[in-house]
Amino acid sequence: MNTLSVQEVKQISAKETKAYVGFYDGLMSNIIPVNFFWKDGSALYAYTRFRKKARMLKKSPELCVEIDLSVPARWCSITLWGDYEDLKDKTEREWVYRKFLKMTEPQQKAAPKETGEDAPKISGSINRDSGHIFLIRIQYTTGMEEKNRDDQHVNAIPQPVLEKMMRDSQT
Repeated sequence: MNTLSVQEVKQISAKETKAYVGFYDGLMSNIIPVNFFWKDGSALYAYTRFRKKARMLKKSPELCVEIDLSVPARWCSITLWGDYEDLKDKTEREWVYRKFLKMTEPQQKAAPKETGEDAPKISGSINRDSGHIFLIRIQYTTGMEEKNRDDQHVNAIPQPVLEKMMRDSQT
């Protein structure tokens, strides 16, 4: 097992488009699938078809994001902790919506100038009326990857995050 640096987490996750957002709504834990892309090094734009659950995020904005990459003979798991944020700016929301639409186009139709030759693609459809677009401000990142089967397990949670989690669990 190998612990990933923050830069490696961002580099690997930039190639992915699917993740799971986990949160607690006050009654139970919830997990919703999302499509995503990085806004910058500190935030993700996310889209989900689960509007009702996404609206629950407003009441409980602290969440985690799980991104898994599985390729032959190697796996990688990335966890991000962050805060939900509505996209209030209509121009930004429209730009994000269009970017998600472009990500659903077949590779041959993508414009290399706007998406890049290696830009990730998402499957399925993006629908303005049946989905929800939001921002996740990332606070902490961690990741593990399998290097070879003989490696020992390494604690992937950074010490400051582990200490905060311990303090929070005592209150």
